[in-house]
Amino acid sequence: MRMRQVNTEAKLYTGDSYEEYFKRRISTIVSHYCQHNANECPGVSLRMSH
Repeated sequence: MRMRQVNTEAKLYTGDSYEEYFKRRISTIVSHYCQHNANECPGVSLRMSH
């Protein structure tokens, strides 16, 4: 994904900056992907409940 001339310091209506929003959104997407495709995410440690 490429973004050009984006003001990452601009605030959303929630008060978060675009940078905070993008970091949170990307981490959510990656976490969700790795939960469902663990074999595709090397380095992700899996935890098993007892």
